[in-house]
Amino acid sequence: MSNIIENQKSKIENQKWLTVLLALVVVLASSCEGMFDIMEPFAGEVVYPAKFDTISGQVGYNRVEIDLSKMGRDEPMMMGKAKKTIIEYDNERIVIEEVRSWVEIRDLEQPKLYRFKIYTEDQFGNGSVPQIIALIPYTIGEKNMLEVPTPRVIYEGAGANIVWPTGISSVMLDFHELEYSYRDRNNNLQEGTVIDEREGIPIVNVAPGAELEIQVKHWVTPIRNETTRILDIVDIDRPLFFRMATDFLVTFSVEGDNGELIAREGGVDFPSGSHIDAGRAVTFVAVPDQGYRVKEWIVNGQVVNGSNTSYTVSLSEIHNVTVEFEEIPRITFSVVNANGTIEAEDEDETPISSGSIIERGTSILFTATPAPGYRVKEWKNNGQTVNATNEEYEIVVSAAHEITVEFELISTAPVVNFSVIGGNGTLAISFTGNSITLFATPDIGYRVKEWLNNDQEVNGTNEEYTFVPDGNHVVTVEFELED
Repeated sequence: MSNIIENQKSKIENQKWLTVLLALVVVLASSCEGMFDIMEPFAGEVVYPAKFDTISGQVGYNRVEIDLSKMGRDEPMMMGKAKKTIIEYDNERIVIEEVRSWVEIRDLEQPKLYRFKIYTEDQFGNGSVPQIIALIPYTIGEKNMLEVPTPRVIYEGAGANIVWPTGISSVMLDFHELEYSYRDRNNNLQEGTVIDEREGIPIVNVAPGAELEIQVKHWVTPIRNETTRILDIVDIDRPLFFRMATDFLVTFSVEGDNGELIAREGGVDFPSGSHIDAGRAVTFVAVPDQGYRVKEWIVNGQVVNGSNTSYTVSLSEIHNVTVEFEEIPRITFSVVNANGTIEAEDEDETPISSGSIIERGTSILFTATPAPGYRVKEWKNNGQTVNATNEEYEIVVSAAHEITVEFELISTAPVVNFSVIGGNGTLAISFTGNSITLFATPDIGYRVKEWLNNDQEVNGTNEEYTFVPDGNHVVTVEFELED
């Protein structure tokens, strides 16, 4: 019974809510009758075109560049209903008939702060929200304040070189290149381009003491605030005024010692490193040490003057003079420890004695003749072993040469030793075929007293003794006072 009563109550409540909802619908329907009349004035409301997503700028010479989009400098670009790019500044209005990712604005010649208002427009002339960037272009006023470092003049030979030892670049500018031109002493135009800022401008064919105006145009990138470089390379015209030297530096020295070099002007000696007036005659005198001669003169890097002992020049440029000496090429030759002889002849078969002065390039043939029972052991040329055991040795004279030859005993041959007893004379040897001839030469006031061969008296008092070895021999000669 109670369940029936609860169901009846629920039905009654639902009917009440239904009645309220119907009443609410009627009210809303009646209130909407004037709604569209209220909204009608807002029909066709403007939708503004998109604005640029970034604004950043850089300055150049009398111009600026402004980046408008993060997408980079691709063009054209699409930005919804936007169709044009508009830039306004001062009383100027620039209209670009497309949406650009960047713009360039030229002819900004006033050194002031420009405020650029930038926005887009659609086809109906509706503009986007404007953006403003302020930039100061680099103008001629700032360019005229640029200073190029002062160069140095380095005299070189008959000319000079205008250089910037630490370069032209500075906190105000980066150097790119320069162009120069001037007229030389013959009114010829000398011109060129310098790319290396340390290389400098060459000055040639200019008379001593002449004044010269050099037209110089530098191409540089200015630097603003010591950190920011402008976009453009500009030119700076800065003439240089130059006066050629009226005197010249003279330096001189000896290469490798072995002599002396003297410099004189007007008969007066002067030291190396002196400045001598242009046009003066300067004489250099080479004085070699004993046993040496002039090998070579070098003036400003060029070989000159042969082997002369003096060199004279009329001064018209810087001079650096060096002279080199060489040992006079004497030829000496000898036998080490006897047991043979050595002879020499030149290419014309003219005999040469030891100690002779021989011209460079001459061919010399040495002939070694071993004593019976001996052979060539070793040749040396200036202390160096050469030529094996040959009996002939040929050289081409290039300097002084000391030639020696040494003989050694052939084991199956007889040994012959010879000497003087008591001095008072000398003993020489000669070989003819299988025979040996000894020559005794007594000192003045002496004569041969006795010959001994293996302790046997031989040959009386003759000064020559010839025999054929038949074994080992010890031969001596003795001298005595004449009556």
